[in-house]
Amino acid sequence: MAIKGGKEYLIAYSVAENKTYEREIAAFTSLDNSRAKVLITNDEIDFSTSTVKHIKLKDFLLMDEL
Repeated sequence: MAIKGGKEYLIAYSVAENKTYEREIAAFTSLDNSRAKVLITNDEIDFSTSTVKHIKLKDFLLMDEL
């Protein structure tokens, strides 16, 4: 978990393995859609879904805000 600009974000090193991806995405299932669901990893592949936005860690660190 990371906090930037007063917002909370989930960070995982990599979700390239199926089991890891499923575990990390499951963390969002208890959140309602009023909260932004952002997954931050070192992966180059875009793991975004219709409800979860994937951001590369290096891009996240350079951003002022989402």
